[in-house]
Amino acid sequence: MLSGGVETRHLASVLSRERQQLLKTYLMIIGDKFLSQNFDNGDSPGLENCEDDKILQAIIQPGKDESTDSLITCLQRALETKMPMVPFARGGGPNGLRMARSAFALLIKFGDVLEDFVSVVDQVQFFKESSKSKDVPAIVAFLKELPPFPAILEKFEQASRMRSWINDRKQRLSLDYEKEVREELLQKKKKEARERAQTERESEKAAAKEASATEESQIDSSAKPTEVEAPAEPKEGKDGKDAKALTEEETRWVEDEAYNRLEKELDQIFSKIQQKAEFLIKLQIPLQFLNKKATGPAPEEPEEEKAGESKDRKKKAGAPGVQSCVTCVLSLL
Repeated sequence: MLSGGVETRHLASVLSRERQQLLKTYLMIIGDKFLSQNFDNGDSPGLENCEDDKILQAIIQPGKDESTDSLITCLQRALETKMPMVPFARGGGPNGLRMARSAFALLIKFGDVLEDFVSVVDQVQFFKESSKSKDVPAIVAFLKELPPFPAILEKFEQASRMRSWINDRKQRLSLDYEKEVREELLQKKKKEARERAQTERESEKAAAKEASATEESQIDSSAKPTEVEAPAEPKEGKDGKDAKALTEEETRWVEDEAYNRLEKELDQIFSKIQQKAEFLIKLQIPLQFLNKKATGPAPEEPEEEKAGESKDRKKKAGAPGVQSCVTCVLSLL
């Protein structure tokens, strides 16, 4: 995906000011005025002024375009009701949808089906305005009649495979955080027990010293204050349970604290995924990902290569690079 390079209108937003100034100097030397203009925010179309970028941003970030959000909702409903059943359709809940939308935006762009997606978005808006209905099943039934919809639904299903990653990740992190919080609580309880024992020893020493001062006339070896030993930590509590075991209230606190830490980390992960998707949509589409059919005649291949080339290799060479795009997107996310 990176082989396509950054689209020229995004250079100013991707590179730092120092890099921009350095590159502008080189461009002035070679006299490339067209590329130099892309470093000027005033002359650059920018992300906010390009309709295609607005659509891609609306896919990643909900709330930016009502029609795009409606189409995403319809795609989600169609995926949930698809037969045979898609097991990962609801995985991860709202966070799973955030990640699926990020991957979906990249599949739409690098699968070279953005024009089809925009046409379907327009059809959704037209249907809602003409029928004045916001019923999701009715919109889904209408969309299934459109030729581009099956391919777009397939892209959304491919992007939704990211949801299965969430459950595995949550399971690993929840066990780690629960163990971490439990250890912290046990260490805190041990520290408090040592502090209480130290306080008790100091109090007993002070009381013994005061008693010996008031009984100077009765000095006896048996009356001398004895050194108070630190009480050993009980191995068993009053109820016979291990002293290291947590109470029911403490166990609930451990579970709640582990859950809060898990949700905080997952939110950071999903935010980073969205940021990465917002960067990747600024890249050019590499030639091997384009679905456009060649307008001119195919170049002649050498006879030796034709003779040694298998049918599988020919099929692979002639197929669009959508599947490889899917693999790149999911691995980068």
